[in-house]
Amino acid sequence: MKKLIFALLLFPASLFVLFQPTAKPAQAEHQKNYNNCLHGYSGCDPSQLTDAERLQVQQAAHRRNYNNCLHGYSGCDPSQLTDAERSQVQQAAHQRNYNNCLHGYAACDPSQLSES
Repeated sequence: MKKLIFALLLFPASLFVLFQPTAKPAQAEHQKNYNNCLHGYSGCDPSQLTDAERLQVQQAAHRRNYNNCLHGYSGCDPSQLTDAERSQVQQAAHQRNYNNCLHGYAACDPSQLSES
């Protein structure tokens, strides 16, 4: 009998633990939005970011743009580059053109080659 009473007393408490409302869905949605913004995906709502997250998202966007420019990909916005980055991007473009010419690829622009 004591076991039955004890079980009945504990049963509502165990249900409370199982069905306790949590804030995790809101946290998960915030994290999903942050990840979308961080990686440049659609579904990003910058107004939902903290100041620190917004800064990280801006830095990530700058890195993506720099990499796009460095590798000659579309989506490159040269106006967003620093002077040092712009110089590195120009060197990389020159090297790509040289390699294209060296291997006889159609993307070769001989006018961009130096005498050497």
